[in-house]
Amino acid sequence: MLSLGDYETLIIAIWGAVLGTLSFVWQVISYVIERRPKIEVSISFGTMDILSALQDVIVLEAVNRGSVKVSFSSLPTFLLSNGTVKEEQQLITRSLFGANFPYDLEPRKNVPLYILMSKLVESLKAKGFSGRIKLTGLFVDALGNRYKSEPLDLDIDYWSEKLKIKESQS
Repeated sequence: MLSLGDYETLIIAIWGAVLGTLSFVWQVISYVIERRPKIEVSISFGTMDILSALQDVIVLEAVNRGSVKVSFSSLPTFLLSNGTVKEEQQLITRSLFGANFPYDLEPRKNVPLYILMSKLVESLKAKGFSGRIKLTGLFVDALGNRYKSEPLDLDIDYWSEKLKIKESQS
């Protein structure tokens, strides 16, 4: 028969085992969460000095907020939505500049990419887009994980007029 002291020892031992197990599980979960990629993608309007002339650009940027390197094997793409079509269309362009791909994005670093607004609008018009669309930046890493920006409202007709892009160029 166990004495009262033996029961107290057994309860303390069980309590210690439970706490030790919970601590171990917490450390494993924290490690796994810490090692996950944390990529934030943004898209915005900008201007850039190119050959001593200010040019309108779209800036697409990926920021690695995590603690592991993320590899992008190909150029990012744009997803397009004009509000009437439920599906997004993908625009793949070689007109992006700012970094060479494949690209390894180190922890706490960013990679900004640029596309001339004139090239983008010409490409969109050639694909039959006009009016207002939503433009979303998309990076895909080497493992197939997708990282999307919030959509950016883009008025193709406004930019076409501003940049003097003629219908014959599309």
